[in-house]
Amino acid sequence: MLKTSTSSPRLDPLPQHTLHSAKQLFVQRTLTALGPEGLEDRLQSALMTPPASPPGAHALSSAVDACVRERGAPALLVEVDIDVGGGALGGDPAPVVARATELAEAGADAIVLVAPAVARARRKQSSSRAAARTSSPERGARDDEEADAAATLACLLSVSRSLAANPKFRLGTGDVSEAIAAGSSSSSSVPPVLLRDWIVHPLQLADVKAAGGSGALGAAAAVLGKGGPVLTSFGAAMGLDVPLEVVNASESRQATDGGNGVPIVAVNVSLALSISIASIAGAAGAVAEGILGELPMGCFAVVGADSLRAVAEAARAGAAAIVVKEEAWRDAVRPQGSFQENNVAAAMEELRTAASISD
Repeated sequence: MLKTSTSSPRLDPLPQHTLHSAKQLFVQRTLTALGPEGLEDRLQSALMTPPASPPGAHALSSAVDACVRERGAPALLVEVDIDVGGGALGGDPAPVVARATELAEAGADAIVLVAPAVARARRKQSSSRAAARTSSPERGARDDEEADAAATLACLLSVSRSLAANPKFRLGTGDVSEAIAAGSSSSSSVPPVLLRDWIVHPLQLADVKAAGGSGALGAAAAVLGKGGPVLTSFGAAMGLDVPLEVVNASESRQATDGGNGVPIVAVNVSLALSISIASIAGAAGAVAEGILGELPMGCFAVVGADSLRAVAEAARAGAAAIVVKEEAWRDAVRPQGSFQENNVAAAMEELRTAASISD
C-alpha cells in the first residue's frame, strides 16, 4: 500500500488562479456598485431571511447524515453543467432543470450546478493545444462574468423550485402521508441544490441563498487564507453548507482546529490533487485518505471523483459525500449507451455500487 505523502501536493496549474482573479474582479465591481450601505443591507437580509423550505437549513449536512445512517454509504452529489453541452447559454434554464430532475429522480442525493466559467475551464483543460489555438475567441471577460452570473442564478432558482415542487419528493416539513399519497417514497426528500463556482466573498453566498440554493462548492483555503473559515461560518449563519477546500493535511488542520471549527472540508473538487507521483495508481487517493483520517469529530469531507474507480477510492478513504464529476458520470453511463442517450437509473446504480465498496 502506498504511504501518504507528508509533502504538500501541487495545485493543478490550469487557469484556476486566473479564474479566481477574474471572479474577484467581477465581485469587486459588484461591491463598488452596491457601496458599503448596500452591501450591509444585502448581507443582513441574507442572514435574517429563512432558507428555502423545502429542503430547509443545512440541507446538505442533513442529506449526508441520512445517507450514512440509512445506507451506510456516502452521499452522491452529481454535477450538472449550467452551460449544457458547451453551447450558448441562451437564457433558457429548461435543459438544466430537465437534467437535474432526471438525476434526482434516479437517486442523486444532491445536485451540483457547475457555473459556466468553471465548465469552460474544464473543457479547455481537456482539449488539445491545437484545438485551443484554432478555437474562436470568446467574449470579453466582463461580458462573460455578467452573462454567467445572470444565467447561473436563474438556473439555480429554476432547479431549486422545480425539485421542491416535485411530488416524487417528500416535503421536508410537510405531511409524509400526503407525500406518499402523491406517489412519493416516504424515505425520499427534496435533494439540496448546490452551486460550484469560485467563491471569494459572502455576497456570492447571499445570492445563492436568494436563488434557493442550499450551499456552494469552490471556497478554497489556498485562495482565501485566513478568510476561509470566516466565509464558511458566514454561510453557516445563513443556513447554507459551504465546504472549505483543502489540498493537504496542514490546511485541513488549520481549518478545523482551534477556533476555526470548519464543519465540512472539500478535497479534489475544484482544486485537483496533482502530486509528483500522480502517475502511480492510487496516489491521489492516498493523499485524500491522509486528509480525511485527521478530521476531528463532527467534521466530514466532500471528495471529488472523476471515475468509478475514484468514487470507490473516495468511499474507502472515508468520504461522507462524493461529488460525481462529469468524467465519472461518463464512466458510469458507458455500459448503458452514449452520454446523451443513457440509462440514468442504471448509471446511478453503478455509482452507488462503486460507493458501497468498503474493502
